Amino acid sequence: MTLVALMLIGLVGTYFIPVSLMPDVSIPVITVQVTQENMSPRELDNTITGPLRRSLGQVTHLEDLSSETRNETSTIRLSFAYGTNIDLAFIEVNEKIDRAMSMFPRNIVRPRVIKANASDIPVFYLNVTLPDRRPTAPADSTSISDSPGVGEANVLAEFMKLSSFADQVIRRRLEQLPEVALVDMTGLVYPEIIVRPLADKMQALQLTSEHLEQVIRDNQIDLGELLIHEGQYQYNVRFNSTLTSRESIENIYFQAGDRILQLKDVARVIEAPQARRGLVLSDGNEALTMAIIKQGDARMNDLEGKLHDLIHQFETDYPHIRFTITRDQTELLDYSISNLQQDLVWGSILALLLMTLFLRDIKSPLLIAITMPASLILTLAVFWLLGISVNIISLSGLVLGIGMMIDNSIIVIDNIAQYSARGYSLLQACIRGSEEVFLPMLSSVFTTCAVFIPLIFMSGISGALFYDEAIAVIAGAFVSLALSMTIIPVYYKIIQQRTSPSTMPPAWLHNLRGLKYEKLYQNSFHYLLRHQCYAFIAAILILVAGAWAYVGLPKSKLPPLTETEEIVSIDWNQHITVAENRRRVLSIIQSLPVPLTQYTGLLGEQQFLLAAGAAKQSSEAVLYIRTENADDLLKAESQIIRNVGQYPGAIVHLSPAENIFNMLFPDNTAPLVANLRIKQNLGPGYAESLSIEVNNLQSHAAATVAEIPWQEYRVLRIDPLKLKMYDIDLEILYEKLKVAFNEKRVFQITENQQFIPVTLGGDLHTIHDILEQTQVTNMHGKAYYIRDFVLETKEIDLKTIAAGQSGEYFSFIVDATAENADSVMHALRRSLKQKQLFQLDFTGSIFTSQALIRELTAILTVSLLILYFILAAQFESLLLPLIVLLEIPIDIAGVFISLKLFNSGINLMSMIGIVVMGGIIINDSILKIDTINELRKSGVSLLRAIVLGGHRRLKSILMTSLTTVLAMVPLLFTPGMGAELQRPLAVALGGGMLLGTAVSLYLIPLCYYQLQKRGKS
Repeated sequence: MTLVALMLIGLVGTYFIPVSLMPDVSIPVITVQVTQENMSPRELDNTITGPLRRSLGQVTHLEDLSSETRNETSTIRLSFAYGTNIDLAFIEVNEKIDRAMSMFPRNIVRPRVIKANASDIPVFYLNVTLPDRRPTAPADSTSISDSPGVGEANVLAEFMKLSSFADQVIRRRLEQLPEVALVDMTGLVYPEIIVRPLADKMQALQLTSEHLEQVIRDNQIDLGELLIHEGQYQYNVRFNSTLTSRESIENIYFQAGDRILQLKDVARVIEAPQARRGLVLSDGNEALTMAIIKQGDARMNDLEGKLHDLIHQFETDYPHIRFTITRDQTELLDYSISNLQQDLVWGSILALLLMTLFLRDIKSPLLIAITMPASLILTLAVFWLLGISVNIISLSGLVLGIGMMIDNSIIVIDNIAQYSARGYSLLQACIRGSEEVFLPMLSSVFTTCAVFIPLIFMSGISGALFYDEAIAVIAGAFVSLALSMTIIPVYYKIIQQRTSPSTMPPAWLHNLRGLKYEKLYQNSFHYLLRHQCYAFIAAILILVAGAWAYVGLPKSKLPPLTETEEIVSIDWNQHITVAENRRRVLSIIQSLPVPLTQYTGLLGEQQFLLAAGAAKQSSEAVLYIRTENADDLLKAESQIIRNVGQYPGAIVHLSPAENIFNMLFPDNTAPLVANLRIKQNLGPGYAESLSIEVNNLQSHAAATVAEIPWQEYRVLRIDPLKLKMYDIDLEILYEKLKVAFNEKRVFQITENQQFIPVTLGGDLHTIHDILEQTQVTNMHGKAYYIRDFVLETKEIDLKTIAAGQSGEYFSFIVDATAENADSVMHALRRSLKQKQLFQLDFTGSIFTSQALIRELTAILTVSLLILYFILAAQFESLLLPLIVLLEIPIDIAGVFISLKLFNSGINLMSMIGIVVMGGIIINDSILKIDTINELRKSGVSLLRAIVLGGHRRLKSILMTSLTTVLAMVPLLFTPGMGAELQRPLAVALGGGMLLGTAVSLYLIPLCYYQLQKRGKS
């Protein structure tokens, strides 16, 4: 009844456990976004970003700082040491910004500070489109704005209505779900009211654009509220603004001389989309993209179900709108849950089958079917008590813990069965069988804890994430130990007491004597006892082979995955509009030799609030493409590279599609990246000096230097002498240019909860036409063409300015591996010509992978020390633990050989497999040595104790090892990203367990024999 009560409590607790993609950890990163209109990258970096970067460099616990500055935008990324209180760091960053604001121009918009969190990663993206709306935009690269044609204007008008509807209705209905924290949107088209003066009528009436601006401002009256008293009552009287729509602006009355006119008599008032800096394409149609972000404590399965139901309702309610889900991150969680279910099923089936074959009993193995779900439910109850969510990391810990749960049950059942076979009564067999293995099993649980607890102390976010995995394994180990020592003996006695002749095992089980594994083991062990040198030579050869395999294994942070998704980043490196960008992207997609199952294009600047890469320019595009298989993806990549290469200066970069792992474990795709850092301010000669040095490095065989992303600027220089000579006010000239370029914002009105700017603008669309045809009036009323006072020139500078705490730098990829990285870096530094102007430093995945491996190696060393002291306490000896620990390096060598045979590598997952293997495999040796020690205490001779101990523990060792190894086999042949992610772990665990089983059965007893024999002598 106690078990039933605990399981009921556990079932209730599991209902309240949040289900998430990842543990809710604070990512130690803060992003500062700077936005300032009409500033080039150089001007923005010199004026705002540079001083702000130097100020933020003083923030406490700061590990790294980098900035990326583009036209009108800049992003500063601050990385902190893990463990830093990110809330306090957020406050300190804001304080630094507030202090620095006094150094900046008065009209600067305060930089926005964003604090990163694992729960901010979108669950998936929802694309909202109008079906079959595929306009072909003009490709006029000389236009200063994306002026739509007639057909496109109609489509944009519909899309503008869709934007308003999606923002006001779709987004709000999604955010009303209690599991949704935020719906982050991009691709919205906002309206704008433009007042375009009619030049002929304005000239006839001797009116200027300044007159129209003043007329509009005079009619934008806001009297606020008045409090009116009437007797004993009082009333609030509110005055509405007179200008609330396009029609109200058209109908403005004003006086021109002796005539009363309306604004529509001298100007065209139109409502049009605002100047577009970016857009979204989804399968050929323009789209709105919504990033769905989950509440931190919400259950993922609840969110997933409700969102799909709501989207299905959208499709029913709004049949003229198409909804498409992309980049679904819940697939990984679904895989982890199905993987857990698969392990439960496979583990239980294999355990039942193996125990049936080895014990030749049908009823005893059924105890596994009782303890497995009970252990799982009680472990989840521990999750609830400790506030741990069910996520990908904790589920992987449960998957690893299931093997340990089965092992404990197998050991207890096998030991009870052995006592029963030796003639003990059923009660005595249950008592003595469970008592005998309690201490070694408890020691095994402690050794498991000793292996996993150090994972928590990994630096960075890895340690925080693997806290959940360590707790899952440790909780599962203790729960399974408790159930094995309490429930298994009781239920075993109940089942065996009710055994009748009709329920006896079938005869075919007793006829399985053909499996003479016991005899085979005895003969082989006796042979090795007579030729012990063979065993030790084999161990040495395995160590040598493992060291050889380790040197040749590829090292990386995460295992390589078979990709069917890709992110393609394109920089056309030309002054093109968003419309031309769209035309090029569509032409590339249409020319692909393979069909795409799905694609989304983020062109130009995006409107996401939380996306760090939203600050793009109109000449940049980020494409998400998806194909049926990996071969099609490779063909699509090759064709995209060829197509982009047809445009001079264009740059294309391929990277894996974002998933939960590469978001939290970002890794450079290039093993080695060189940063050409500027040592001093080069002034006007900067571009020439950088080009010379880059061309020099391009000649080096190891360097793959991309084209420098230069940006050409049109610079308008005003002649102050001519302005004085013709009595023209500079402010008036500047205002004329703002009107001509559609940048003169008069005010904004509020309509349907939208802010609609009212702009005074013109009809001209090229710089040449504006300078040639726009006139400015001097103080005496005489008009002159602006071209007489403005000189147009061209300049070039970097399109993107990258900088860190040490200043500005330019990065390029270096062709190197971990083996030759040192020699390549030395050769590049030696080939640097302008050493007084530049210096080279290096980053890349080589350094991060080496640091990770060093850290995991240190953790493994600490684990071994903890294991030694635990075993020393159990065996009451300082030498016997060395025998058990001797197994670990041999098993690790077997892991490296297995990784080599299966074309895998050393990465985070395989290293975790090594840690798990080390915690599991030594349990067999602990149990065996404990049995030998107990036999020797009872008076059995040394050699007899070793042989008898091996015989008694042979079944349990084989059963526990085979269930663990066979449970990993499906991962070796299952397709999909989740299986590929777990495959290195399965190879490492399986290879180490197979070799470790042989070591436990043969080498450990031989080492014990040699140690005790020498001890006596």
